[in-house]
Amino acid sequence: RFENQLTRLLAFGGTLGEGLSSFVGVSESAKRRAKELCSILNFGASIFDLLVDDTDVDQSSVFDLFGNGQLKKLVTDPINIRTLNNEILRLKSAPPESRLVLTTFSNLFTLLHKSRCESSDLDNLGDLFTEAYQTELRTVKSPRFPCDGTLKSTALNKSVLLFQVMLQLACACDRPVKPSSVEIANALSIQIGRLFALVDDFADLTQDALAGSVNSILIELDENAIGSEEWQSQGY
Repeated sequence: RFENQLTRLLAFGGTLGEGLSSFVGVSESAKRRAKELCSILNFGASIFDLLVDDTDVDQSSVFDLFGNGQLKKLVTDPINIRTLNNEILRLKSAPPESRLVLTTFSNLFTLLHKSRCESSDLDNLGDLFTEAYQTELRTVKSPRFPCDGTLKSTALNKSVLLFQVMLQLACACDRPVKPSSVEIANALSIQIGRLFALVDDFADLTQDALAGSVNSILIELDENAIGSEEWQSQGY
């Protein structure tokens, strides 16, 4: 199912990781580590997105192992990865899609703990992973009413948070030699993330309309959103 997209997803994530690493000025060895981390992250995020959109697949094992603060624990303490791997081995009857998601993120977090520098802020990174996970879940078959700007923010933030996680992964691999660049890179990641979200929503327009999934373009087209003060306050 994911085989045809594998190369593209890995290459795109790696390119972003390499670009963000260069911008904040990490070492060449750290840049290579960040490229690998972002490659795996982009693949994992993409297959997780497909998984949560597929109501025909049992997703409970993923939600059980990533929800309720478990995702942050995997980021902040490598001992929890061992627990995750043991649980994956027990999930022989779980759908292959779920096992693929869990295994991909297990490999990502294992590599993170091998690649990170001692000064890396894993607590902040764990919060970002958790927020990205919760945002993804909020976009699945959510009602498009009321159109108060909240749902549009959620739809756009899904991509924004992915870019922000990638930036923090790059920073985790080395102490940035250009600390002031990190703030600029974070602002750029927000704008680029919104752009990619709009492109993605445009590509999925028909599919999301049929499925009732959150889509920023569909929400903006909805006449009930026009004139809403809270909507306009989002400033998108």
